Amino acid sequence: MKRALTLFLSLTGAASATPVGHAKVLDLIGTAQTRVLLYAPQVTDAVLADALRLKAMEGVPTYLVTVPYFSYQPGSLVNGLALAGAKVFEADINSVEAVLIVDDKVFTGRTFGKTNAPLQYLGNSPAVTNKQVKWFEAAARTARPLSAWNAAQRLWSLQK
Repeated sequence: MKRALTLFLSLTGAASATPVGHAKVLDLIGTAQTRVLLYAPQVTDAVLADALRLKAMEGVPTYLVTVPYFSYQPGSLVNGLALAGAKVFEADINSVEAVLIVDDKVFTGRTFGKTNAPLQYLGNSPAVTNKQVKWFEAAARTARPLSAWNAAQRLWSLQK
């Protein structure tokens, strides 16, 4: 019985998340059609930031929620994303786990945004996607938007 339950859970994807490589996730961001939503406490991964920037410039809704402390740091790429047209929000969220939603696919990763470590694919079922989207919307509602003007001022002050 226990073996049958384990087999059932693994076939339905409920047993555990599936690891997905960084390059594959970047490819998915590159082919996104409807949305890219990212919560990451810190974004210093230049390849990820470039993929997000391109999506924002293509007109695909690209939203980022991040922690304000990290966006003031010299290595942060969040300000450049705000200048490129991504909708950036800052909130003091007590979570180190990054959450990425590309179209309806949900990923999580502890170091996503900082390193190119693999992420965990949670699936694209409506229940999983809606739960994460609702969390993201609630976080964005309580967050402070980062305007292009404020991002430019920060970048200017970091160069002094």
